[in-house]
Amino acid sequence: MSQLPAEVILHIIELHPVTQTLTSLTLRLLLNHCLYLDSDKRLDLVLPQLLTDDGNQKVDPTGLFLAPFPDQLSLHICGNLRRLVIDVPLRYLYPDEDVQGLRKIIRASFVRLTQLEEFCSVRDEMYCDTVEDGIEPPVWSLWPRLKHLALYNQSVEWPAFLKALQQCPNLTHLVLTRPDSLTEPLDSGLEDLKWWSFLKRVVIINTARDHEIELEQREPDWPTSFLGYLLRLQHPDGAASNILSQDTNPVLEYITVNIPPGREEDDIDLCQEFTHHHAVQGTLWSYPGSRYSIK
Repeated sequence: MSQLPAEVILHIIELHPVTQTLTSLTLRLLLNHCLYLDSDKRLDLVLPQLLTDDGNQKVDPTGLFLAPFPDQLSLHICGNLRRLVIDVPLRYLYPDEDVQGLRKIIRASFVRLTQLEEFCSVRDEMYCDTVEDGIEPPVWSLWPRLKHLALYNQSVEWPAFLKALQQCPNLTHLVLTRPDSLTEPLDSGLEDLKWWSFLKRVVIINTARDHEIELEQREPDWPTSFLGYLLRLQHPDGAASNILSQDTNPVLEYITVNIPPGREEDDIDLCQEFTHHHAVQGTLWSYPGSRYSIK
């Protein structure tokens, strides 16, 4: 009995209506929920898939990992995007060096993503300032639906950061990877600002040795720091318990990133890789942590 060549069989399968239907449905699901753009080449291949021949929106992506960030893509996805992970070095170009006005385009592209509920910046604290030492609010504070936020190397004593937290009534989960100024006293003018009031869980990510260094370098007035305030909220007592309800205070935990052999000097890369991986997988927000125990 004669047999058809494999090339012919594969050609028949590829052209079969069932195969074409499954391929179309799979592509649509991938575009809607699993966009992973880590190069300009991938971006160029995806952009035509988002639109019909007459320029109308074909799919509405809701989840995205992004390394390049063109303004054109932002226009197409801003109406429905719910989850975004970016690996973009936003501090590569500072406002005083931006002679072409690129930072204004980048900031505007982010600002329009008003449907975002989950956001992670792998490389930095989402530095989108367009002027040096300006008073622009963090872009993430302009997203009314934001529930989960992860930032890298955020200066947590910065008044604008703390005030922005209070401007996000839906923000419940805050993940800070290798934050700065964790034990430095906060501005005394912020004593009455309950910047933690909407948060349910705060997580600090670092390597074991950098967790230890942060705690070992505490100054005597560290109880008035970001970390100090959150630790007090874990165990309110006396008069404080009349003001602070333990049921509504955020849970404070830390996550330790392991250092494998041969990468003893790669604390930064290892922490960024950990955050990147779990943010893309969707496990960052529920990843188990440990409670602080400070004497």
